[in-house]
Amino acid sequence: MSAASDIFRFIYVRVPRTGSSTFMHYLETAFKPYLVDVGHQHASAVELRDLWKDKWHTYHTFGFIRNPWEWLVSMYNANLSEGPRGKEALPGSSSGHMRKANLSFDEWIYERQTGPMDWLSDHEGDLIVKEVRLFEDFVKEARYQCSELSHPPYREWYTPDLADYVELKFSREIEIGNYSF
Repeated sequence: MSAASDIFRFIYVRVPRTGSSTFMHYLETAFKPYLVDVGHQHASAVELRDLWKDKWHTYHTFGFIRNPWEWLVSMYNANLSEGPRGKEALPGSSSGHMRKANLSFDEWIYERQTGPMDWLSDHEGDLIVKEVRLFEDFVKEARYQCSELSHPPYREWYTPDLADYVELKFSREIEIGNYSF
């Protein structure tokens, strides 16, 4: 579930594959008695805004993004290993579709319709959370080591053309996070 707190006046939007389970563990450890589960696990900011209409604009709203090249590799591998798990928050990441079509990594990227910023923006693409945090900063702050043991480093997944395509498609994440391939 996504999380909110009336006492601490925040609403956290859980973007998949951005350390959301780890961050939820942190929130539960630090704020458990004051947390309220809201929405489904990866409810978008729009869904949470609609659920918390009276509080959305007065609470601190935030979520995390991640280096899009690394995020796509993580999302692809998670979708392959986890299989379909019911309704997803946004279109474009259906593992059932990916399995049925036997999509390669390249094909999956070209068919992908959403990115991390879509969870944090409205239907017109305007950012609606007050703060976009970087997964990499959370990892540093929490002194966690980030490793991808189940697959090679993300750069090895990309041809130059595919890396350029991701750079164009995820330009908002790249600009906000100051990411580079």
